[in-house]
Amino acid sequence: MSMSDATLLRRAGDLKGELVAFSQQPRYDRAASEFLAEYGNGREDADEQRWMLLWDCFVLEHRLANGRTVVEQFVGSRPDLPEAEREMLLGWRDVVQGPFEVRRKDGPALVVESLVDDLTYRVRSNMGRPCSSRCRAARSSSPGWSRSVTSGC
Repeated sequence: MSMSDATLLRRAGDLKGELVAFSQQPRYDRAASEFLAEYGNGREDADEQRWMLLWDCFVLEHRLANGRTVVEQFVGSRPDLPEAEREMLLGWRDVVQGPFEVRRKDGPALVVESLVDDLTYRVRSNMGRPCSSRCRAARSSSPGWSRSVTSGC
């Protein structure tokens, strides 16, 4: 059974929360501590946004001792997930990060252009209405830094 794009995007926020909870299991403590010590530059005073970015890198991109990422292990532990959700979650490993310029608003999404490779991306938030409100406030040609993943839609 196929899942609509709108349904999949709504599920993205819930799945991200489940993935974060999964990543905070004691079995990942050692690997997370080593990762944060190496890439956090020993800064316990880093702000919340910096810690969130580091944790996101750990969960989506960092290869553990067994060669798998946390997100791959999460998907492997959830045979109940529909194929569309599994594909979306695994697609999150392909992070696009860098400076972007807002080109225009397109419904609930923003169309942004990478200032590194000039590619255009359509981005949506998985953070619900508060972020959507901030997106409405974004103006064309507004520069910003983003870390985005594919939704599969």
